Amino acid sequence: MQRICLVFTLLFSVSLFAQTNLSEREVRSLLGDFPAEGTALEKRDDDILMNYQHTRTQQDCDKAASQESVDFRNFFQAPAGPLTAQEVKALEKKMEDAGKQASQSSRFAKNLYQRPRPYQRNSAIHPCIRMESSYSYPSGHTTISRVWARLLSRIHPERAADFLRISDAVAENRVIGGVHHPSDIEAGKKLGDAIAEKMP
Repeated sequence: MQRICLVFTLLFSVSLFAQTNLSEREVRSLLGDFPAEGTALEKRDDDILMNYQHTRTQQDCDKAASQESVDFRNFFQAPAGPLTAQEVKALEKKMEDAGKQASQSSRFAKNLYQRPRPYQRNSAIHPCIRMESSYSYPSGHTTISRVWARLLSRIHPERAADFLRISDAVAENRVIGGVHHPSDIEAGKKLGDAIAEKMP
């Protein structure tokens, strides 16, 4: 029986990945290019990052640091989120599987674009949370939390605004912390929406 369950889980995961896996052409068509060096769009990214750097508080940095690990329970369970512990427990396995698929798609896109992190390309930017070694575009935190928010919104449509608000806050904290460009966040939302749309 245990072996049957394991095989079913594996087949479900493979099937889910096949449904959510985007090709290079689909990713590039969906996300477009990140802002090129020296453009007005890159300057916009830097201006937003520098504004946060000058105005963020220690409390802002602590909040961003508390979300460094992508964790469904941490993001959406009360008191920070609208889900009860019982609701989270019932949904956790499904959301973990969805999160893994979103993470794989995000890493695939990051490796396609190979955009440096903000602090790697601009020495004036100083993160207040742990620096990342992976590429920057699109934001993985944003992609995964967006997928979760979209799936939760199907299950509890009356709370859709709350789920999206939490996902947006997770994404913004990556910019506040100085580890992502705002355009990384915008791309992560697009990718998350596309992945969620493909999920059963």
